[in-house]
Amino acid sequence: MAPELFKYQPYSYASDIYSLGMIMWQLTSGHRPFHDQEHGPKLILDILDGKRPEITEDTPERWSNLMKSCWHPDPSQRPTIQEISRFSEEFLNYYYYGSEDYVKKHHPEIYDIWLEFNEAEKKRLEMVECKKPFVKNPGYEHPNSRYYSMSLNSMLESINSTVSDLFSNDNLLSNDHFDIMDFNPDQKNNFENSDHNLRAENSKKHFLNELLEEENIEDQNDFKRRKFFEYFNECL
Repeated sequence: MAPELFKYQPYSYASDIYSLGMIMWQLTSGHRPFHDQEHGPKLILDILDGKRPEITEDTPERWSNLMKSCWHPDPSQRPTIQEISRFSEEFLNYYYYGSEDYVKKHHPEIYDIWLEFNEAEKKRLEMVECKKPFVKNPGYEHPNSRYYSMSLNSMLESINSTVSDLFSNDNLLSNDHFDIMDFNPDQKNNFENSDHNLRAENSKKHFLNELLEEENIEDQNDFKRRKFFEYFNECL
């Protein structure tokens, strides 16, 4: 499910492109996305913070880059279906033109692409022969992973309600009503570039832990701010 939908933004063609990227990952990995994790508030927060499935070692770079572009947090930055179709033709050419010599002689324009897919296929066969797993926890599926239609309203409202209660009497992070769905990587970067001079971290957990450990908290009136970060850590 595309991250913008967790923020109540309208469904769009770009949302379908995000989902198509997940299908592409499933084809390369042989597993469903986030198969070993509970599908709940924690995963929603992680996805909003940029979490995506890990690319398998045998994935061709072009295919990997295409998947990542499909998963872009900004819907306007995702590829169109026409761009994906053109790439798919390149992928099919690898299987259509089986001989390296034939490709090099008759289709030099796709030779580099053919080599890339050929090396990826060799890597895949090596992993199969060595029985090396393509993903973490390959034989495990979390009992609370869900791959069927369900309403997210109650889950999102629960997250918003909890955080709103913590901020009901103060505006600690902004002058506006705080919405958990608006807490995104750009806001995290704003915090990291603030007067606290926090170290840049890719992980939201590291970011929140640093704020909890910050020595420059002014007084006990920051109790609600602490509780906010503790709530996030419980979700991590």
